[in-house]
This record gives sequence, C-alpha cells and structure tokens, in this order.
Amino acid sequence: MGELAKGYNTDLNRLADLRAAGTILESVDEQRLRDHQLRRLRRLWLKDQCLTAREPLLPPKKLNWFQRLAQKEEAFWSRKLKFRQIIQYMYHGKDFQQIPLVFLYQVQRNMRTYAGYFVLPMLPFLYYFKYGNPDVPGCVISGAPRVFPGEESIRVRQGDVKFNYKTGTWTMAESEDEWKTLLK
Repeated sequence: MGELAKGYNTDLNRLADLRAAGTILESVDEQRLRDHQLRRLRRLWLKDQCLTAREPLLPPKKLNWFQRLAQKEEAFWSRKLKFRQIIQYMYHGKDFQQIPLVFLYQVQRNMRTYAGYFVLPMLPFLYYFKYGNPDVPGCVISGAPRVFPGEESIRVRQGDVKFNYKTGTWTMAESEDEWKTLLK
C-alpha cells in the first residue's frame, strides 16, 4: 500500500483533506475513509436523536378559562406559601406563621374536591327530584293550586294556605287568628 496507508486507524482527517483536494486515493484508503465517514454520520445521527431540554419545540398550548384560573390560583399559593403541607414546616423548623395559611389552602382544596366530585354530579338528581316527578306528592313545587271547571274554589294567595306534604293537599288557615297572622 503506499505512504497513505500507514497507520490503519489514523490519518483519516488527512485522507479526507487529500480527497477534498482532488488527490486520487488507493482503494484501501478510499474504503477506510468511506467507513469512517459513515460511522461519523451514524454517530451524529444518533446524537441528533437525543432530545434536549427545550425539545420538542411546540407552539405554546392555549389554555381554557378553567386552566388559566387554576394557573393563577397556583401562582397565588406559590407566592404565599413556602410549603404545601404542615409536616414540611415541622421538618424545617421555621416559617411557622404560615401554618394558618396552609390550613386555609387545604380547606380550599378539599372544598373544591367535595364540590367537584360530590355536589356537581348530584345536581341533575336534585333537579329531577325537585321538579321532575309530578306523581309524588310534594315533589314538584308548583306556582298556584290548580282549579278545574266545576270545582268550588276561592282565590287566595299562596301564603294564605298550607301544603300538607303527607297527603299532598292544600289546606286553608282554620281560625281567625291564623288569618290575622297571615294577613299582616
């Protein structure tokens, strides 16, 4: 082989410079240079596949109103509290004046959980039992008592009568004292 083939794993950069200058290389040197360049390209490609801390570079995610509100609330509590649990204050042994705020924070978080998981899902059921089933006496709140043709009835204010939930009927005030208290 010639002078260029000395040191099988060395001089690859010199070979690349010679090749770039237009010098014709021997076949062994050409193959070594090609293998070196392929290995280098593979290494660069693999290095390029590793994501950095800033990747993937995506556009900022648009937050809905609830997420923006939660973000503002999180920023508020981050400014006010050093820790979110009382045990951390005990461990560090300082900033005890923040403990009432930690209690307030925990009450607020628990109330949100209670409202979100228990109260809000119950609203359709409460609405149904309050307004939706007219067959059960006292289940539906109606404006005024129904009057049908041929019935003997008088017109009264709804406050002048009492509703008996057991029987599902309206009853008038019985004594004059009750009428006087109702008319006041």
